[in-house]
Amino acid sequence: MKIFTAMLMICAAFCPAAAGAEMAGISPAQAQALYLNASGGDRASGYVGVDNPASGFISQDPAGVDWVLQPRLDGTSRWTRYTDMPSAVGTFAATAAFRDIRGALPATLTRNTTRTYIEAGTGLLKTASVNAPAVEAQGISIEKAVTNYLLKSNALSVSPWVAGTGLNALVANQDAARDGTMTATKLVPATTTGSLYQVINGVSVQNRTFNFAVDLRADTPHTAKLRLENKDANPVEYAEASVSVTAALTRFNVPLACAQASTSKLLVRIYPDSGAGTEHVYASSATVSETRVPFSYIPTDTVAATKSLDALSVANNGVLADASGTLLMTYSPLSASTEVVTNTIIAGPGSGILYRDGANIKSDDGTSILVLPATWTAGQPLRLALTWDASGRRLYNLTAGTSQSGAYDGSFGIGQSINFYSGASAPNGSLKDVKFWTRKLSDTEVSSWQ
Repeated sequence: MKIFTAMLMICAAFCPAAAGAEMAGISPAQAQALYLNASGGDRASGYVGVDNPASGFISQDPAGVDWVLQPRLDGTSRWTRYTDMPSAVGTFAATAAFRDIRGALPATLTRNTTRTYIEAGTGLLKTASVNAPAVEAQGISIEKAVTNYLLKSNALSVSPWVAGTGLNALVANQDAARDGTMTATKLVPATTTGSLYQVINGVSVQNRTFNFAVDLRADTPHTAKLRLENKDANPVEYAEASVSVTAALTRFNVPLACAQASTSKLLVRIYPDSGAGTEHVYASSATVSETRVPFSYIPTDTVAATKSLDALSVANNGVLADASGTLLMTYSPLSASTEVVTNTIIAGPGSGILYRDGANIKSDDGTSILVLPATWTAGQPLRLALTWDASGRRLYNLTAGTSQSGAYDGSFGIGQSINFYSGASAPNGSLKDVKFWTRKLSDTEVSSWQ
């Protein structure tokens, strides 16, 4: 099993003279390549990495201590003791697996539907097959189950889409959608109030929040407008968003919190040019989902479609235990602090080991809950860590440089798997650079490994 090629790690140990001499002539880039490509090895024979067994990738000093050359984020390398290495590391590449320096930890992604994602590097919309991970620039995307209630989500020139008064033309297949196909619809207005709309029937809306999202592009930059409304409420409940459309294909959205009961109808509108009423837009990949922010795009045809939960589990194999341990990860949320209620980041079979609740990071051992406030920005990564042993727990927001410590009752309920979801709850964001230790790292060690 190949280790993930995107993984980068730092270490804080120094290089002993004997081990350093053995690695003479090995550049940081070569050392990094050796580490990232390691697919096995034998500690007793003095190396790990079948690609180049003679490299001395793991070296032993005269005292019999094993040392491993680790790449750092700044491009240099440094030696660290083998026993100080994480028990398992990973960033979730296409294989969705972890690499354990002492053996493999297979990861399983279960999702009984396909789903779309934005491919790292190309920015194109791709489709992950059933039970295959969706790997984006920020890591593996893990979302709860979501339904797109809009029909003909990428064919905006046909029914049930309707060209309203003031829309001069509606032309299919005039521009590239996010998947690279020429399927975007051209909306040409005659007035500022000209719009394209769709009525969504049969959706219970009271006390529920929905989000309308669509990809838009224009040949000439201008202002367009999106509208989402609870159609039959009295008075009508609606939300609008004026958006600056440019030559770059961009996903825009507008959320609506519905308070009133209605006859279960939502309505969406796209106003191509709400400023002058003369400029056209190209529209594609539209969704209406019961979320506060846009989730992954879900294609529909004549009926609504649902993307099921991304359920990611890692076989524990004794790497994490209730007695002591450390978790370290990068989490990039879909939503900001005010746009979420509860999202479990990591959960054991019992209490939540590490999770998000509103604007807070929390850890629950079943007896007490550690709370660490955080500032969240959609799509921006936070580096998080949790350590625990009989002396207590410590929760870290390494991005902000804050932490919170507290008691630990000795039992998270860690079992045979480490789950990156809990029931129907999911991180609703991306995870990468996840590391596990079987012991509680010190403050200095946590900082050096981030």
